[in-house]
Amino acid sequence: MNENNRCVRAVSLLSIAGTDSLGGAGTAADSAVFRSYGFAGLTVETALVSQDSQGVYGFVPSPDTLVVDRLTKVRADCDIAGVKVGMTGSPEIVAALSESLRAWTDRPPVILDTVRASGGVDGGALHQGDFDTQFDVLFPYLTLITPNASELGALTGLEVHRLTDAIEAAERLHLRGARAVLIKGGHLEQRGRDFLSIAGEGVHPVYRGEEWGVDIHGTGCHLSSAIVSELARGKGLLEACRDATAWLHRLVAKGAYYQVGRGRPQFDPLRLQLGFR
Repeated sequence: MNENNRCVRAVSLLSIAGTDSLGGAGTAADSAVFRSYGFAGLTVETALVSQDSQGVYGFVPSPDTLVVDRLTKVRADCDIAGVKVGMTGSPEIVAALSESLRAWTDRPPVILDTVRASGGVDGGALHQGDFDTQFDVLFPYLTLITPNASELGALTGLEVHRLTDAIEAAERLHLRGARAVLIKGGHLEQRGRDFLSIAGEGVHPVYRGEEWGVDIHGTGCHLSSAIVSELARGKGLLEACRDATAWLHRLVAKGAYYQVGRGRPQFDPLRLQLGFR
């Protein structure tokens, strides 16, 4: 092989999540974000989801043994610099992921986007079992969790409408083992303000900006994947959250989204990278 054409070994990020036929969320969206940051995107699908741009109609979880087998194979073969976990599909998969992560001695940053339901008007369920407690077994192995206001409420049994509610919910999750919680302001009464709550270190401002004028599918997926990407670049957690949130807002400001189906539009990170409008 010519010295100038030597193949470079990729640094990879891994998405463990459900599918999305339109590519606006789930493993397809995560991979697009990873590539826009310069990483190879690996995927382990936790569920086959029936959905379009207008809603979710059902899903079938992957066998937990298959999820673990696929995870083991890609981990042994690839250089994984970060992991994003999205839709988990079933409590059995959550438990299996916990056992797998516990065995990692060189565990990279791991972010859990606690997906409970689709973001569309239908709010189609994307989980099985008791949502409030099933993730506790994962908390010791996570760098960050990124629930929205509804998911914070479901995880803690609290009514989460204001920032003070969200901070109280985050504190309860810290007591259960969650090291860091990203408080997203998109569904709080005072919109446009995000905060990072770190166990033992308090609450830190992440972003304050204008409320979006458009409802875009896959926002949570893109944000959590961007945070993993920033962490894989060597940034600290607070800086990674700030830069990833700013990146997401740039996608909106630059019009890096488009209409695929007849429902909500979805992001296209490469449009920002390549300068398209």
